[in-house]
This record gives sequence, structure tokens and C-alpha cells, in this order.
Amino acid sequence: MEAVVVPTRILKEELAGLVERVTFFNDQSGFAVLRVKVQGHREPVTVLGPLPAVSAGEWLTAEGNWIRDQEHGLQFKATVMQTVPPTTVEGVERFGWRFQVRNKVIQTENNARKDVFNGDIGTIECIDPVEQEVAICFYGRWVKYGFGELDEIALAYAVTIHKSQGSEFPAIVMPLSMQHYSTLT
Repeated sequence: MEAVVVPTRILKEELAGLVERVTFFNDQSGFAVLRVKVQGHREPVTVLGPLPAVSAGEWLTAEGNWIRDQEHGLQFKATVMQTVPPTTVEGVERFGWRFQVRNKVIQTENNARKDVFNGDIGTIECIDPVEQEVAICFYGRWVKYGFGELDEIALAYAVTIHKSQGSEFPAIVMPLSMQHYSTLT
């Protein structure tokens, strides 16, 4: 396997992204071939180099050069690589909430720009740490939120009566206990 250094790239470059797939990993030598989702690249980038351990879903930072392999095409050959495990599996923590894919969420304020309103309930379908976006499906329609906009949503596994009013549910089940009957007036 003969590789040629791409002549336009003389200085070492830095690359960072989400490890999408571990194509090859040698436990003894630590050599890894990874597919990494990198901002500015349409398709995942092939990254090769030494790592003590790696898993899909980790954040990778690498330093190295671009090479063009005759058989496999353009690749990033790293001399130094480091991984950071995700804080959650496909998740993000913002504004005191931990959001993960498949979480049920509720919109907590009106956002006419996104056509989403207080009380709308949706499901997180995708979290993209590279683009720093979360895609939420509200009633069959996908809406993207930047990580900085996540203060507009909250987890919706158990909502208060106040929040359920905004959702305009056809019915609400509210268990009442006689233990605190004085508060039921």
C-alpha cells in the first residue's frame, strides 16, 4: 500500500469530529482506521493513526497530514490522536437538562419563527455535536434547534397541569389523594 502526501498540505493540520465508525482497530499496535464526521466535509473523513482505545460516538481530535492513497483515496494520517468519551450516548447537556435521542420534550415558550408553540410535544430524533444542532419531530414535522436554543424545551415525561394546558390535550388523568384534602379546595 503506497501513500503519497498531498503536496498542497505541508504543515501539520488539526482535525476534530465525531467518530462515526471504527473500521479497523489493532489491540496490540493501537493502529486505528476511523470514519469521522468533521464540520465542513459532506461525507465522513477516513482518519488513520495510533490510539490506545476508541469507540464510535467519541469525540476525536487529531493532528497530522492529508494523504492520497492509490486504493482508498484521500485520508487524514494522524501522528497524534486523542478521544473524549461522550458525556451521554448521543446526548447533550444544556441549561440543567440532559437531552438524548428518543427523549420526549415539550416546548416551553412560543417560537413563531420555528412555528412551534408553548405546550407542543415532540421527540428528539437526532443530535449533531459537529453542527451543534438537535432535530426534534413535532407532530410529524422536524424542527432544528441550535444548542444555545435548548432553553426553549424541557423533558416531557411528566408534565405539570399548567404545562398540559398549553398542549390542549383532549383529556388529562390527574390522580388525587385524600391524604392532603385541605389543599384540594
